[in-house]
Amino acid sequence: RYARLLQILALKPDAMAPMSLGHAMVHAKISENRVQKLLGARGSGLAEQLRLVARRLASAGALPYRQIGELLLAPDDSERAERLRLTIARDYWVALDRALPPESETLLGTP
Repeated sequence: RYARLLQILALKPDAMAPMSLGHAMVHAKISENRVQKLLGARGSGLAEQLRLVARRLASAGALPYRQIGELLLAPDDSERAERLRLTIARDYWVALDRALPPESETLLGTP
């Protein structure tokens, strides 16, 4: 697990940021489907999903090393891992909601 974390952090060291993984995924325009796959993955599937997401995040210039490390190193079915998944999901949906234009503007056809 530590080796996988180091591989992820080595993708783009200057992009490491102490920000929320959820916010970073919205900033990098990662799809809801990909976020759901990441949050639902366990074991080697989690490591693979994190690797895919981290590559996109590094390209976008924001690699939230703290939450990536916590998620990768926490035991899969631990309470800590579940709390972290819920936090990441909440941060993602809040940031996504803020990034979308208000419904009234969308319905009226104004930018």
